[in-house]
Amino acid sequence: MAFLVSEHFRAEAVRSGGSKQTAAVKNRRKAVDCRILLSAVLYLALSVFSIAGAESFELTEARLKAAATYGIAKFIHWPENAFPDPEAPVVFAVLGEDPFGADLKEILKDKTINGRPVIVMRSRQLKDLMQCHILFISDSEEKRIAEILEAVQGHPILTVADIARFPEQGGILNVIMDGRRVAFEINLSAANRASLTVESRLSKLARKIHTDPLK
Repeated sequence: MAFLVSEHFRAEAVRSGGSKQTAAVKNRRKAVDCRILLSAVLYLALSVFSIAGAESFELTEARLKAAATYGIAKFIHWPENAFPDPEAPVVFAVLGEDPFGADLKEILKDKTINGRPVIVMRSRQLKDLMQCHILFISDSEEKRIAEILEAVQGHPILTVADIARFPEQGGILNVIMDGRRVAFEINLSAANRASLTVESRLSKLARKIHTDPLK
């Protein structure tokens, strides 16, 4: 993993070099920079496994999605009133059957989002997680997505899932596998309703952007 990512960085750096650039080249370079930045965050989130897991390391879909969710969250900003004090952590919650197990805690160990440490909470009851900032909704909860999204509406919570048509239903972030790669869809209107600010460079990386108001 480390070799593949570092080679990607070098290749992208070579392609983006040059002192005299046209506007088109500069635009391409900005897009490359965004891909490199998100790839770097994903790599750093996964590196704990390559270091600690050695030969037993296995890059599972769950690990990729957990790392991607963390990486994407680095590009999202919560309002100040979402936290009780300046030192309060970002709470990453998992609702329903946990697909990550111990991997999530390892990925988030010593990591920060917007300068804040990250802690993990898990529950099958939404009422236990209403103070979270990131809510990963397990596919075990698919049948009650509408109920969950209605309950968190108006709260500064980044809702995340890997569920078909999640953004169309009012969810913010859908993290999916596109072949062997992680991809994501984002509902900017839903993010705005949750008072979350999404950096524009993140939108350039999305496979699909939803901006229609919730119907």
